[in-house]
This record gives sequence, C-alpha cells and structure tokens, in this order.
Amino acid sequence: MLSLRLLSFISAATAASAAVNFLVIGDWGGSGSSPYTTTAQKTTAAAMNTIAGKINSEFTLALGDNFYSNGITTNENNARFDQTFEQVYTGANLQTAWHVVAGNHDHKGNVTAQIAYSSHSTRWTMPDEYHAHSHKSTDGATIDIIMIDTIDVAGLPVGNEGEPAYFEPLPERAVTHSEKTQQSWSWIEGQLKASTAKYILVAGHYPVYSVCEHGPTSTLITNLKPLLEKYGAHMISGHDHCQEHIQETGSKVNHFVTGMGMECCYQSSNKAKVPTNSLQWYIAADNAPKTTTGGFVGITAATTSMTVTFYDQSGNVQYTAPAISPRAGF
Repeated sequence: MLSLRLLSFISAATAASAAVNFLVIGDWGGSGSSPYTTTAQKTTAAAMNTIAGKINSEFTLALGDNFYSNGITTNENNARFDQTFEQVYTGANLQTAWHVVAGNHDHKGNVTAQIAYSSHSTRWTMPDEYHAHSHKSTDGATIDIIMIDTIDVAGLPVGNEGEPAYFEPLPERAVTHSEKTQQSWSWIEGQLKASTAKYILVAGHYPVYSVCEHGPTSTLITNLKPLLEKYGAHMISGHDHCQEHIQETGSKVNHFVTGMGMECCYQSSNKAKVPTNSLQWYIAADNAPKTTTGGFVGITAATTSMTVTFYDQSGNVQYTAPAISPRAGF
C-alpha cells in the first residue's frame, strides 16, 4: 500500500504535469565589477533551482537589467554572459529555456549582443527585442507570453542609479515618437489580437504601475493598459527592486512586479501614484523582513486557473495572488 507521503508526491507531480509551470526573475544582472555577481543573486539562483524542481518548471522569464551596470559593452563573446549567467544559474532544474528581454541598464550597452548570444547558449532565448512564445500543458492549458522592450517604447531614465534624477518619472512618449515605435505598438497589439490562449502574459522591464521608487510608467498607462484590458491580458515586470501585486477595482487585469533578482529593496515611495485600493500586496524597504535579500516568482497556468506565487531568496513563499480565471471565451 502506498504511503500518504508518496501519494501526495504523485498527486503533486500529476498536477504539475497538467499545467504550464515556469519561473520569472527581474533585475538579476549581478554587479558591474568583479566577480560580476552578488551574494543575493547566487542565493536566489539556488532557491530558483529548488522551486523549479518542485513545480516542474519548463522555462524562465528574465525581465531585463540582465547585466549591471552598463549592459554588454562589447559583443556576444563578452565574458559577462558566463560570469553573470551561465556560472550562476547552474542548477539542474534551471537548464531550460530562458526567455529574455532587455532593461534600461542593458540599453546602456549593446542589446544586439544579447540577441546574438542566443546562438551561443542552449538556454538563452532572445531572438529579437520583441518575441512571443506559446505554451500548452498536457491537459490543454494554454498561455501566450509576449515579451516586449519597454525601453524602446518608453525611453531611458535620466542619470545613473543612485542619482536623484534616476528616479524621476519618465515623460510620456507618444506612439508616433518614431516609425520603429509605431511598429512596436502595432506588433504588440497584433500579438494580443491573434492569441487564442486561455491566458496572456505580457512581460517587460518597466511596470505599468509600481509603488516603489521608479513608480508608474505613464507611456504604458496610456498605451499598454488599454490593450491589456481589451484582450484580457496580465502584465509582469521588474525595474523597481520590489515585489508587488496591483489590481484596480473592477478590473480583471493583474499587474505583477518582481525586480529582486540581485537585491532588495527600494522604498515604497509612490503609493499615492497608483489607483486607490489597487495595491494588493508588496515587499519593499519599509516592510521587508531583515533577512530578505532577493526574490523571484513562480507561475502555474492550469485549465481552470492561473496562480502567481512570490518567493524570497531562500524559496520561502511570501505571497500567492488569488487564482486568476482564464480569459472569457477561452
């Protein structure tokens, strides 16, 4: 007769195989000086490997600021790919695809080098600044993940990290800013419109809403938020070194922020700039446990619901958002 522990393990494994399971990490790109990583990043990487094994993670989303402080300054042969990525995320359960987008620190360097590195790594998946991926579980749960370059459409912060101007709100950038920006927004809506998946997750570096020091991104509020509402999509981002869940009253769209891949935390200085009663949960400098140094997210998309769980650098559950229903009609 099977023991209760074994039965529980079999049940969990069966449930995991009947869903699309993956991890998300933002702002993870180590340090700009030797040894080009941080203790918090390495600790978080070990916890990611543990959680990836528990949930049977199929891939990881990397949400930008992949290489502090100035991105990749040469080409795809730069040693930082090995020092900050390959030699840090070494766990057996992390040897799956990493879908990558660029952050503002990456745009200080050569983003093309990060795209080209896709041909040099079995994991690194960045075919372009924008790319989309469809995933399906054994029982038919489907999720489309639309990776977008928010820096392309919203611009770069002024100044360097640590300077007051670095946290000034980004000015709103019109869709007509350039022909490339117009094409980017057309591509984003085209991907959303074409999706037939139960869930759509838009993933990028800048958040639509955030209560931490960078705060909301006005360009995304004006141009991306209506698309999320129209097509029943959700947003996950980094940029602010915090963890957050924001959902406006009456809206089905969830906004998640996970920017603690290599450190915690920024101050929650922009609570007044998000819609009233929209902040569901957060971790920032004012409320993080003293032991918190990093964090990441695990997502499980099943046929009946999608769950989003926030972990700290040791793999402890910090928060699980209420179950998210599939899009109407799918």
